[in-house]
Amino acid sequence: VSLILLVVLIVVVVLYRRRGVGRVDVGTVVRRFLEYGFLYGLVMASAIGATGVLSRLLDLTSEDNVAEPEELALWLSLLIVAGGALIGLGLWLRRRFRSDPTEADTTGWSLYRSAVDLTAVGFVVAGSTQAIGWLLDGWNVDTWMLAAVVVWAAIGVIHRGLPGGLPAVTHLVGATVALLGVSISGAVILEHLVSWAYDGATPDP
Repeated sequence: VSLILLVVLIVVVVLYRRRGVGRVDVGTVVRRFLEYGFLYGLVMASAIGATGVLSRLLDLTSEDNVAEPEELALWLSLLIVAGGALIGLGLWLRRRFRSDPTEADTTGWSLYRSAVDLTAVGFVVAGSTQAIGWLLDGWNVDTWMLAAVVVWAAIGVIHRGLPGGLPAVTHLVGATVALLGVSISGAVILEHLVSWAYDGATPDP
């Protein structure tokens, strides 16, 4: 993981040098990379904690699954710690965006927005496909994925209101993932409809 982060950091610095008209402050590039990387990590940790809490609450409504208090406390602790750090970092970054509006146009912020957007799309598509399969085709109930749909949909909506835009490649990858999810969901729905029509047209022996 450290090697991957180092490679990404080098690529970002090279891109900054190629795109920059004059001198590029490498220290600023590294600082932004670390800050927004840490911000993404806090978003992920908070999302995992919120998903764990919500999934355990959903388990309380199921007769087959029993939510253990220790596990619920673990996810709640993660949500409180990571969520508190996320709020603090978010407030600090908001002051920077207010003092320097050009921060929204930086590559580091664009990469962060892209990473969160694609992560949200992936979880929402996977969870929605799981829910459709459960409703129509008798798939096993995965409360974790159902909770992830709610959590990441909320994260995606919140980030849509943040300043700055997304690069075209992010929209392309997101559309591809969404198309894949729609295809799988459509196949499940079509299979269910064909089975329903066949059972209705075939007389009982």
